[in-house]
Amino acid sequence: MLFGQEQATASDAGGAARERASRCPQADRPTRTRSARTSDTLATKSVEHKIRSSPHSETISKSSSQNEMKAGLRSGEDHPVLADERAAMGDRPPPRELISLADDEGNSVTVNVLGRSPGWTAGLDAEIVVKTPFVSGRIDLALCVARLESWADALDQLDAGEDAAWMEMSSGPSVLIQLTGERDCPEVVVEDESGSMVTVRVPLVPPDNWITDHRQRLRQVMDHWVPMLSE
Repeated sequence: MLFGQEQATASDAGGAARERASRCPQADRPTRTRSARTSDTLATKSVEHKIRSSPHSETISKSSSQNEMKAGLRSGEDHPVLADERAAMGDRPPPRELISLADDEGNSVTVNVLGRSPGWTAGLDAEIVVKTPFVSGRIDLALCVARLESWADALDQLDAGEDAAWMEMSSGPSVLIQLTGERDCPEVVVEDESGSMVTVRVPLVPPDNWITDHRQRLRQVMDHWVPMLSE
């Protein structure tokens, strides 16, 4: 009897299961449905990750390009630009050599402008430098607008084929240029009569265009320095 009841119960349970299965045809596929949903969810997240990561990748790419650009600028690629900006701002050394006479034998006489005089608002500090294989020396010189203009007059005399003396009648050193000196060649005579009472005579043969060159030097010096001076 017990066996028969168990069999009947099992039979009833089987019938009930079949009846539920006939009413719910999808009840026997819950596992496959969850798996499919899981796959769809993973696929959706993957697409969303790609969409979100794309702008990030683009940002990284832009950042990398910007870093490369900055590295290129630091490496010196901007030097020509900066050089052009400095030139436009007038970042150039002021003209210094008012006179520069030299030959191939090592003889030279130069007059260099050193800058504005701290104690004379209308003057410039300068120097005369003499160099030869035998003797060399320098002496201080004060320049002003009148002396620069008198140097222009001296160049006109030399261009006309005449000897010229510069600052001969003023205090301090003077410069005499003789086109034909004691040795039948041009000579530059620097005399410090009021100071050391020493005279230096330097024979030298300047180049053919030296007068034109020195007119340009004078113009550059006057254009740069004279506007800074006061009467």
